Amino acid sequence: MFAVRTRFWALALPFLAAWELRAEDLPQALATACSSPDDCWQKGRAVFGMDVDTAVALLHRACDLKQREACGDLAAIYDQGAGVPENPAKAAVYAEKACSMGQLWICGDLGLMLAKGRGVKADEARALTLLESSCGADYAPACQYLGVLLQRRGQPAQAAEAYRKACSEGIGEACNNLGVLSARGQYGNPQQSESFYQKSCEMGEAMGCRNWARVMFQRGDEAGGRAAAEKGCNLEDGLSCNQVGGAIERTGGNPLLWYERACGLNASQGCANAGRWLQMQSAPGSTNPEDLRGSARDYREKACELGDGASCGDFGAALLTENPKNQRALILLERGCDLKDAGSCRNLGLALWEGPLRQPNRAGQYFERGCALNDGNACNDWAVALLKSGDPKSPERARPYLERACSLNVGPACHNLALIAQHRQEAEEAKRLFERACWLGEIADCQSDQNPR
Repeated sequence: MFAVRTRFWALALPFLAAWELRAEDLPQALATACSSPDDCWQKGRAVFGMDVDTAVALLHRACDLKQREACGDLAAIYDQGAGVPENPAKAAVYAEKACSMGQLWICGDLGLMLAKGRGVKADEARALTLLESSCGADYAPACQYLGVLLQRRGQPAQAAEAYRKACSEGIGEACNNLGVLSARGQYGNPQQSESFYQKSCEMGEAMGCRNWARVMFQRGDEAGGRAAAEKGCNLEDGLSCNQVGGAIERTGGNPLLWYERACGLNASQGCANAGRWLQMQSAPGSTNPEDLRGSARDYREKACELGDGASCGDFGAALLTENPKNQRALILLERGCDLKDAGSCRNLGLALWEGPLRQPNRAGQYFERGCALNDGNACNDWAVALLKSGDPKSPERARPYLERACSLNVGPACHNLALIAQHRQEAEEAKRLFERACWLGEIADCQSDQNPR
């Protein structure tokens, strides 16, 4: 929800100098040696768009003569790889020179490089010092990133002040971040958050549009939320496109184009939703159901590649349904589990515990991982597997998993836990657990029986 840029430079390239040479003047200008540090700097800027090598040579000469703006320009050129190979280490050297000569906006850029460890060894303490001085000199991007660092250091009040200054100077990311702090009750009135998101969106910050849309959707303003989300989508924010798709789907429309657009912008949620929608349309009786299911699979596969664990799990489960011996399904389920999708962990455990791909010595770890991710059914599955193992110690080994599953409202787990209590002759505990299982609707007749579930 926070907007954070990884780099910022006050200088736009190619340069727009205070004066510019015409193309026909270029040969004469280059034949004339620059007469002063400022002259070298201005000529370097002027010819940048026509002859990068000459421009860089002139800027080097000016920087060597302690023309600070030229050193700052070189820092930007090397950092961005503008006409030269990208070289963050060189960029840091020239940023250091410009900053040491009092060019405070470059101090802010150097601070960001130190904070990120880009081209130089990371040094957060010095980064903060430089960003504070640059922000104090009214360089708004420095204020924005100063706020980010302060926020990460657990100083929301100080972060808010830095964001406020950047926001007032037209930095949309900072306005969005103020909105996030407000929503959390860490700055001003939580009701202010929407106005900050709106301001951020109007400044062209896509994340601000997305957050503004979310607030409007939450209060039931579908039209307003969709308008803000569409603006974010037009700013190339895939998650905003996904929001538009969701709004259309809620009103019974066809959201596929928006989900596809979100997916095209590498928003995993958009790919997952496109796959889900196409799968829904492939029901029996639909036109070309096989084609629709194939397309659904393609979108789920991309969502998985983009880090959507549930899509990895869905894709893997679908492959197992088609072919219980599909080894690729195990790979997909494991990826989903690694991405902390509890259902993927559970399904992988089930696939390894029984069936053609059976590897029971590996199954337990995946049941346990699913259980740790609060999938109560995974906890119960592993407990039942232990209870059926025939090990005399299995009831005690299974008990913690059943207790967790029961606390997660898995009725069969409460039932199985009651059986263990019966075995231990804990009549009152068994009665309580059977009643809980009954309340959870897992025992139709609400009477105890002896079969683990």
